[in-house]
Amino acid sequence: GILFFVLLLIGYVIVGLYFRTHFYANTFIAGVDCSTLTAEEADKVISQKISGYHITIKGSNHMVQKISAADIDLSYQYQRATKELLKNQKCYAWILKAFGIHQLENPSEVVYNKDQLNKILDTICTPKKGKLIKTENAKLSSYNKNTGFSIIKEVVGNELDRSLVNQ
Repeated sequence: GILFFVLLLIGYVIVGLYFRTHFYANTFIAGVDCSTLTAEEADKVISQKISGYHITIKGSNHMVQKISAADIDLSYQYQRATKELLKNQKCYAWILKAFGIHQLENPSEVVYNKDQLNKILDTICTPKKGKLIKTENAKLSSYNKNTGFSIIKEVVGNELDRSLVNQ
């Protein structure tokens, strides 16, 4: 009985020491699976994932524009963030955390060059011919005594809603 308890206690401590330098299983940082990785390994995996990131903007007239991570200098500033997340993990609470999913987010650590993005958007948003047309939903007209209400068709524009892009 006592030998079993001592072995169980030693096993618990050894696993706790492991989780002092490794993330719990089912741990995700910035949406990337970092299960049982060290902070340095997690940094590499996150950086690789972010370097392959791209945005696809689809517009009217079959316009498609891809913006890659390199185009806007998108990067993960992990020098302190990942180590801090691991440091805040309670290594001896591993038995309580063994079966859950752990989403660790630090969105302020993902950075990009806003000026470069705006330059690219300016290029995309400038129509080659004509002018910018704002998209409008279909709507009801004002009431007319003779015809009543009528539906005014939607307008398919070519103007990019920058507030959606900069989220």
